[in-house]
This record gives sequence, structure tokens and C-alpha cells, in this order.
Amino acid sequence: MRRSDRPSTTRPPGQTRCRLTGASALAAAFAILALLLIPWVGAQSPPPGAGVVDSFAKLDTNGDGSLDAAEAGSLGFFKPADTDGDGRVTAEEARIFAAKPGTVPAPGSRRTAGMEGDGDAPVFHWPVAPVTIPETECPVEVIEATAADGRAVRAWWRKPRGDGPFPTILFIHGGLSEFPEASLRQHLTDNPVLTRFLEAGYAVVMATFRTYEQDVQSRGPIEDVRAVLRRTAKLAGVDPRRIALYGGSGGGSIAFELGGDPEVRAIVAGEPATVLYTGMLTTGEYGPRLEMMADPEKFFTPELRARTLAKLKTIRAPVLILHGDRHDLHKLNKPLFLPLMKEAGVKVQYREFPGYGHGFYFGGGADRWGKGADEQVVADVIREVGLFLDREMPPAPIAVDAGNAPGWVTNTVSAPNVTFHTFTSAAAKSEVSFHVYTPPVEGKEKDRRFPVLYWLHGTGGGLAGIAPLSGWFDAAIRDGKIPPMHVVFPNGLPASLWCDSSDGVRPVETVLIRELIPLVDRTFRTLATREGRIIEGFSMGGYGAARLGFRYPELFGAVSILAGGPLDLDFAGPRATGNPAERERILDQTFGGDLDRYRAVHPITVAEEQADAVRGRVRVRIAVGSADFTEPLNRDYSAHLRNLTIDHTFTVVPGVDHDTLALLRGLGEANWAFYASLAATAAPAVPASGTHERTLSHAGLDRVYRLRIPPGYDGSKPVPLVLAFHGGEGSAAVAEAGLGFNPLADQHGFIVVYPQGTPNPGRGFGWNDGRVSPRFPGRETVDDIGFIRALIEVLKSELKVDPRRIYATGNSNGGFMTQRLGWELGDLLAAIAPSAGTLGAAFEAEFAPEHPVHVLYLHGTADPAVPFDGGEVIGRGGIALSAPRMVELWVTANGSASPPKIETLPKNTSDATRVVRETYALGPEGAEVVFYRIEGHGHNWPGRVSRGVNSQSGPSTGELNAAEVVWAFFETHPKVKPPATAP
Repeated sequence: MRRSDRPSTTRPPGQTRCRLTGASALAAAFAILALLLIPWVGAQSPPPGAGVVDSFAKLDTNGDGSLDAAEAGSLGFFKPADTDGDGRVTAEEARIFAAKPGTVPAPGSRRTAGMEGDGDAPVFHWPVAPVTIPETECPVEVIEATAADGRAVRAWWRKPRGDGPFPTILFIHGGLSEFPEASLRQHLTDNPVLTRFLEAGYAVVMATFRTYEQDVQSRGPIEDVRAVLRRTAKLAGVDPRRIALYGGSGGGSIAFELGGDPEVRAIVAGEPATVLYTGMLTTGEYGPRLEMMADPEKFFTPELRARTLAKLKTIRAPVLILHGDRHDLHKLNKPLFLPLMKEAGVKVQYREFPGYGHGFYFGGGADRWGKGADEQVVADVIREVGLFLDREMPPAPIAVDAGNAPGWVTNTVSAPNVTFHTFTSAAAKSEVSFHVYTPPVEGKEKDRRFPVLYWLHGTGGGLAGIAPLSGWFDAAIRDGKIPPMHVVFPNGLPASLWCDSSDGVRPVETVLIRELIPLVDRTFRTLATREGRIIEGFSMGGYGAARLGFRYPELFGAVSILAGGPLDLDFAGPRATGNPAERERILDQTFGGDLDRYRAVHPITVAEEQADAVRGRVRVRIAVGSADFTEPLNRDYSAHLRNLTIDHTFTVVPGVDHDTLALLRGLGEANWAFYASLAATAAPAVPASGTHERTLSHAGLDRVYRLRIPPGYDGSKPVPLVLAFHGGEGSAAVAEAGLGFNPLADQHGFIVVYPQGTPNPGRGFGWNDGRVSPRFPGRETVDDIGFIRALIEVLKSELKVDPRRIYATGNSNGGFMTQRLGWELGDLLAAIAPSAGTLGAAFEAEFAPEHPVHVLYLHGTADPAVPFDGGEVIGRGGIALSAPRMVELWVTANGSASPPKIETLPKNTSDATRVVRETYALGPEGAEVVFYRIEGHGHNWPGRVSRGVNSQSGPSTGELNAAEVVWAFFETHPKVKPPATAP
């Protein structure tokens, strides 16, 4: 604080200016160092000598320019400052002591010893970086108010982006002095705690109050903050039903004084200066103040105790106290004040943070009572306060009206590492929203994939739980209690029971299972296997986790049922009987009023139907609080699973009611072991070399693929991946035997996967390459593009795949499929090499790839099945584009230049075929198109040995080995880099 900003002071008579300067230096050192003046951390310190002018004179009662032990009282600095051990501290000793690095935080005005809570210098330097939120997005605005006695009061505030209304936190600094407006404003932009709450979706207000150093029991500061509080409740954008006070030290005392005001819905107090609130502190003398905190029982008289109890009984708001274990206020607050609060009926929680100094709760600290704030404690404070406020100030419940359209797109929740997303749902015929927590390490470990937890909310929509739950998991990940994982918060609508409604309007199950899970695996770096997925939920979400986890054991490796409900077949549990209107609304909206339909999809029924599929395959836990109304039905459900011999754990947490985070916290270390054990089983093992046949469940079908692992693969470095597609009436095994990639893979160390299509009506398997014809009835409904995308993601999660070297190739129907993949999966594929397959003619008008890919295309001019010049594919196989037209489309899409370089390759055999290679110049993003026009070649995969001639295949060339040509192209064509963003 500048000298002009301070209250005026008067020098004692007889003091010379020289004597006063020395005294002020000593007073600054003593008052700040020994009494802990700045928990909001250290401000920029001027040289010793600036500070309070008259404090030393008050201590130096005999006026000799030094202090003895009697004059210093119980000040903790006395012994370390008395460097010569003579029992006196001189001005010079004080100057030397004060000048030691780290000894003096910011100089301040007159302070209340050891309980101020905040520095008041104009410039602060926080030990933890703030969240930078531009004022252009969230401006700092002034609040004008008038106290009860007519005094004008000003405060500053910021609100999140959007219209609100927002939950709001009114911050009250500590100390007994008024903050300058510049400091108030600055805290809103650079304080690590305030900015994090702003980022989390809270409006934040920074208030100050008139000084009450001369009268520490004055009501004036309380009335100043009350005026700001009442004005805040009327601000546009503030939710008046969700305002919390957050006070530190002396500010915590003021917060308690306002705890009975109707505008206050919750109180957070950081090491509250209860010596003020109780009335113990009546003097401005430093020594007695510290003595009170050092031995509070001596000063907390029965009269003060009775008066404090009466005051506490007026507090209606729930309270969270954040406290270190070293500050002397701890000796009053924990053993004396906290029990008194409970006796008064105050709903209070007490969280202790060992080792931290006074002010850590505001992101500051660092004093003789403990260490300063760091990233860990700030994160812990944000989490603890967020959980508390979310529980005590929940948003208004979302009204559920059967006549209203479903709310598929929710509001955005702002929380650290949480992002909001929407996608177009074919099932819901609407945009659908969801939130995702992403572990911070994902940005550093680019090749790593992570387990994913699907968190199903309870009735009401679940938005209020996203921030505290994501903070809960984030803290556990940072502490190493669980491995990094994604947490997905789907939108299950307010009262769907996570089921598809009978009228089709609310297909919640379909949206989650068929659409969202594949989308998450495509979009995020997840372990896209059942072993890498957990489904968990609370209340209605617990019901949904039980039902969906058991119904789809191929998707989930673990099921966590937390206080699940309704877990009875008659829908007649405590909540249903207590709210019959809600029961009827859910029955009507989701099940068409049909109780039998409700029973048919109930978790009890699903467990019976799926017991064999679940048993020994899915890890299951059930947890509920002993005071939870759902406890009896959860216990019954556990007994039902035991009767079905489905292994699971059943835990009842003592004393916990229907409270999500209290239940999770009550599970203790066993909670983290549940997640960690799944993540451990999800970690992929290195497969042995050779061919492995596997299946992948996608869109309700079990899809087969064959995986070739080369010798020497150990998962230590990324390797290329080649997808090789069979033709129509072929199979994965046929492709592996006939395309010739295995020897090349073994030699060059790349992985080959041979996917298999779906059954043809006649024989073999085929691909939905986009053609529609009588030969392929219903083929156009098969999601082969989605299957291949999911397969790539699975392989990337299990194997060390180089993401810039993923390729696709195939012949005939496999060639058509490869063309389509290059178009629709260009975000994943580096290059494609189709043979004897173009695209259906209907695709020509809409062909518009969004990503450049390298293209090597082979086609014979004597192909009788897929005519080189286009037309009907043999056997009523649809109408195909010509080979030259297909090349033109790729040249245009990649921006390549024409005409090409044309080469006739030297003859290698005496057969009648000849190879002409057309090479087009690179496009602007570096993608290349190469066309092998094989004159006289038919419909076969080109090889060095002729396979003869038949009516469907035509002649074969021996001029080139397609597998060798394709791999040589792939080997030199990694994925093109995206263009640089323009400045």
C-alpha cells in the first residue's frame, strides 16, 4: 500500500524523525514476520524501513530504541533477531533480521497479529500461476453499494462467459485494514484461487471493508460486506439462490457474522480469526493478541463461550473450514470453536492441510507458521470447496415434463480439463451433448492411450456433479492413486433410467451404446477395448450402470453401482412411494405406462438373462451408504447377484446418506484400487509374432480380423500398419494367403491386419463399398467405415502403431472399399493402394475428401469384372466409375498438377501385358497420385506368375508383384503434414 493510501498515524511526543525511521523499520520486520501478515502471499517488498510508523514505539515502552523480552511479549521473532544473545533486540539487529531473503513478505499497515489473511500492497506475486482469462471475455466490473450507516462501498467482480445465472463466490480478505481498489481488481485477474473458480463457472466478487484497527469489535466492516452481498444478489447474471462467502482469517470472522443473512447459502472460512468473532480480541496490542492464540483456553471465558454459542445459533448457512495445522489459530479453532459450532447446530466440515502457512487457502502463505501455497494445495482447495459448494448450493432441479421435447443439448460446464462436445445423433434425430475429462498427461504422451470411465448421472441431468467429480478424479490421478483415464459424462436426460423410451423419442441407451462410445473411441486416445472401459453411476446412474454393464459385457470390463435405484421390480421403493407423481411420469415417459416393460429391462432381469456372459468376465461392485434410503434395495440386489453366482463386492459405508462424493470418499483406498486394477488389466501385452485371429464387437456384430505380427516386434517403437482387404466372396484368410504381404511384413517389420467383411448371400464375405445393387441386398446398411475406424483405434491402443504410417490396400471389392476409406478416413490414413476397384458412379458428384492422402492405383485395361472404362460390374454388381475418372477425382482432391509423367516400364516376362505408370506432381500439401495402367491385365491381384484366364478374372500380369510395389510406395509415403496455420 502506498503511504498516501494508509490511515494517518501520529508519532508519540518527543520522537525525532531519525528515531521514527529506525522504529518503523523494526516495526515492519516484527509486525510482519512475527505476526504473519500476508497469507495471500508475498507482495513486492520495498527495503526494510517502510511500513508501520508507530508500531515499534508501542512495543518500545521505555523509549530506549530497543526491545527486551518483556516489551516484546510472546513475539516469535525475538530470539532469532537477538543475534548477540544479550536479551535485547536493537534497531540494527532488527534491520539485519528483516533484510534476510524470504524473511519479510510485503510491508503492511497496522495489523492484527498473526491473523490478517491478506497482503494489501498494490502488486502481488503469487507462487502459483493464475488461470489467464482475458478481460475481453470476462470483464472486471465495479459494484457500487451503500452500507446501513450510509457509507459508500465499492467492490469488483467478474462473471463467466454467457448469460448465467451463475453461482457466485464473494471473497473477503483478512486483516483489519481496507484494501485499495487497485488490489481488489488485481486479485480478480491474477489470483490463482479466484481465477480457477471463474474458470469453473462461478462469478467471483472481491470485497473490502473500512479499517477497524482502532476498534476491533466495530460493526462497520461487517456492514460494508453485507452491503456488497445484498447488491451482488441483485446483479444480472448472479443466481441469488447460490451465493457463498469465502473469507480468510479476519474475513472468515466477517463471513460467520453474516452466516444468518438470507442471501448467504454457504460459507468457506480459511483459518478464521475467531478471536474476533468470539469477542476475545478487544485490544490493539500485539503481545496480548498472540498470547490469546497461543493459550486460547485461558482467555475463552464461560461468558464469551455462552455469547459465542448464541451467535453461532444464528448461522443458517453450512460452513467449510480450511485450516493448516501449525498456525496458532489452530489451537482455538479445532479443539474449542469447532465443537461449539456443532453444539450450536451449525452444519460444518473441517478440512486440515498439514504444513501450510496462513493464507494457503487464497493461494498465498509462506511464513513462520508453514510453507506457501503450491499447485497441489491450490488444486486440493479448489476441489474441496467445489465439492462443498456443489452439494450445498445445487442448481435448481430440471423440470421433467412429458410434453416437452428432450433436452439433448445441455449447458456447458466449465471445469479444469473438462471439455464440452456435441454430435449429430441419428437415433435421437438431434444434436446431443456430452462432457469429457481428459487427463493432463495426454498432452505430453502423444502415443499413449488411456482407459475410459463412463459416468452415468442421476435424475435431474447431472450437470452439477461434473465439476466436483472431474476434480475428484483429477486429484486422484495427480496423486498417483489411479492411472490417467478419460471420464465421459454422457447426457442421459433428466429421468430416462438410461433406457430407450417405448415411443422412440428418447433413445438414451442407443445414443450411448451405439453412437457415443464409438465416437469417443474415434475422437480421444482411449483404450478401445472392453478391458479399458468402466461404466459407473450414482442413483439413477447406478441403475443404468447395472443394466447396461450387464447387458453389454462385450463393451465393459467393470461395472460400478453406487446407491443404485430403483432396484425393485414393482417400482415401489422409498423414492417412488414418496413421490408418486415422479414415478408415474417416468413410467409413462419411458415405458409407455407399462410396468411389464419396466420389469423386462430392469437390472434384476438383465442380470438373470446375462449371468453366463457376465460371470467371471466383468468385475462388479455395489456401494451404498448406511443412511441412504436405497440401502435395503441395493442389499437385495447384491443378494440376487450372489444367487446368480455373479462375483461382486458389496460395501455399506457407515453414516453416509444419498451423497455421491461422501460415498466415494467413504470407500477409502478400496475405491482407488477398483479403478487401478481395471487399468492394469487394460494395459495391452505384446502379442507373439505370427498370425492371430480376433473379433471386435461393433454396431451389434462380432467382426473378425486376422493380425500379422512380424518377428522382432516388442512394442518399443512405433511401426507401420497396413490394412489389406479381401475381394467379394473372399475372407480374411483368403486375403492373407493371396495378397502376399506376410513375407514383406516379416522382412520389413510392419504389422498387417486382414479385416473380414460381413457374409454374402451366396458365399464368402463382402464389403459395403457404397454400391447399391440386387447382388448385395442390405449391404448398404452395414457400418463398415465405422468398423474399420474402430479397428484402427483398437490396434493403436494395443500396439505401438505409428499414427503417420497407417495404410490401406485391397483388390476388387477390397479395392472399392479402399477407395472409400481414402475418402472417408483420410484423417487416419497416410496412403491407399486400391486395385481393380473404383467407386460406385453415384458417388462421383459428392466425392470431396477432407484430408489429402497419397494414392497408388492399379487397374488392368482387360478387366472383365470392373471395366477399365467404367460401367456395370459383372454379375449385377452396380455401376462403377472408370479407372481414368477415378484418377482424375483423386488428382483434383489432392490438388495435384497435370499432365502426369508417363513411363512404360521395362518388360520382365514374355506375357502379353505391359505396365504404364502415370505419376502426378505433388499437390500443395504434398500428396502424390500414381496410377499403374496395366495393359492387357484382368481382374486379378497383379503378381509375377500368371494365374491363367477365366471369364470373370481375365488374364494376369507377371510384370510386377503388387505387394512389393504397394509396400515400396507405402514405405516412402508417410502422412502429409497439415498446412501451417496462417498468422
